Amino acid sequence: MKKLLAVVLMLVGIGIMLYPTGMQLYSSYMQEKLFSEWEKQKEGGNPKVEESYQTLENAFTDNHKTNSNSNANSQKSDGIQETGLLG
Repeated sequence: MKKLLAVVLMLVGIGIMLYPTGMQLYSSYMQEKLFSEWEKQKEGGNPKVEESYQTLENAFTDNHKTNSNSNANSQKSDGIQETGLLG
């Protein structure tokens, strides 16, 4: 009985350790599957899909530009503060 309990506890422990890796692999697989299906629909010439794709493209490029500008502004302000021009 003790041996069975030890084996069950070991299997449960292994399962708990492998759970995050398994979920990450499954999530990556589902993302790739969804993306490939979306790309197939995009190639089909569906206007709603093309509009959605363009909206997402604009959102990501605008977000990237905003992040780049904020990083540049923070670097400029850091340089000014380091020289002591602001006080």
